[in-house]
Amino acid sequence: MKITPTERADAVVERVRERRAGRLSMTIGTGCCESTAAFLFEDHQGRADGVVVGAVDGVEIVAPRWIADSYGDDELVLDVDMDVVDDSMSVETDLGCRFVLVHPGQPRPAVCGPLVSDREAVTGPEASHPPRTPSLPPLDVPEGLRGMRLR
Repeated sequence: MKITPTERADAVVERVRERRAGRLSMTIGTGCCESTAAFLFEDHQGRADGVVVGAVDGVEIVAPRWIADSYGDDELVLDVDMDVVDDSMSVETDLGCRFVLVHPGQPRPAVCGPLVSDREAVTGPEASHPPRTPSLPPLDVPEGLRGMRLR
């Protein structure tokens, strides 16, 4: 299994890095509902049986050995879907996008709005993306817990 990122994927990781202070890591196959989706985490402790299957903007992409072995020599592309619902623990969803794995030659995910360039799609002004509506009402968080980072 080998995963190669698109320029859009590199740009998203670069943008996440600008907003987050912790160490970034990407894993495949750790989602309870999304199975082999790519997840970008901050300060995540990886699995002992992880195998590096690629890198995106300097962040290693790690998959459990059984998943890497099941793909064999297959090559996948890590791309970005800009039209997502923000219901994932993967940190790029803060930017209104989601990493996706596609086979080479498979159509790329849809991008919201006009696409001038891959980099502009993820690094342009916040206003270039449609506003996201939360799926749940805001939580009433006690003052002492606001802004706290959870690990």
